[in-house]
Amino acid sequence: MIKKIIENNWVYMVLIFAIILIFNYVMNSETYETIIKFDNNFFEAINDFRSTTGTEVFKIFTYFGNIYIPLLILLCLMLFVKNKWIVILQTSSYGIAGVITYIAKILIARPRPGSALIAIPTSYSFPSGHTLTSIVFYVMLVYLLTFNSKKEVRNALIVLATIFALLIAFSRPYLGVHYLSDILGGMILSIPLLFVLINTINYLFSKKLSGE
Repeated sequence: MIKKIIENNWVYMVLIFAIILIFNYVMNSETYETIIKFDNNFFEAINDFRSTTGTEVFKIFTYFGNIYIPLLILLCLMLFVKNKWIVILQTSSYGIAGVITYIAKILIARPRPGSALIAIPTSYSFPSGHTLTSIVFYVMLVYLLTFNSKKEVRNALIVLATIFALLIAFSRPYLGVHYLSDILGGMILSIPLLFVLINTINYLFSKKLSGE
C-alpha cells in the first residue's frame, strides 16, 4: 500500500522537498538579496493601501488561519458528520501540512520582518504556515464534504475555498508578519501536497467516502 502511494506521488513528494531545499540554498546565496529587495518593495507598495478598516478586516481573515478555527471546525465535524472518515482524513491533511510547515521553517530558519501591525509570532518566517495550512485545510474540507456531489458543484466550492484561503494568506504580509515571498512559498508548497493528499484519498478511501 505504501509502495503504491509512493509510486503514484513520488514526483509531488520530491517537488515538496526540492522547493524547501532550493529556498534553503537561496537563503545562503547572493540571490537572497534580490528576494529581500522584492519583499521590501512590496511592503512599501502596500503601505499606500493600508487603512484602519483594511487592517481590521485582515485581522479577521488572519484569525481563520490560526489553529483555533480549524480545531473548532474539526470538532464540529466530529459531532455532526456521520461519516467519521471525513474527520480522520481532514485532521490528517491538516496535520501533514503542519508538519511540512514546521520542518521547512526549522531547515530554512528565516527571520520574521522587523515590525508589524499585530504581534509578530516567535516562529520562523518561511514558509507562511497560515498560507500552507489554510489552503490545504479549506480546500480539503470542501473536497471531502462534497465528495459525492456533482463535479461542477465541487469545483465551484473548491474555487471559493481557495479564494478564502488566499485572502488569509494575503492578510499576513498586509499585517506585516510575513514577507510576500513567504506567502508565495506556502502557496507553491501547497500545490504538490494537495495532489499527494487527493491522490491518496482517491486511491485508498474513495469507497469509504462514498458510503459503499
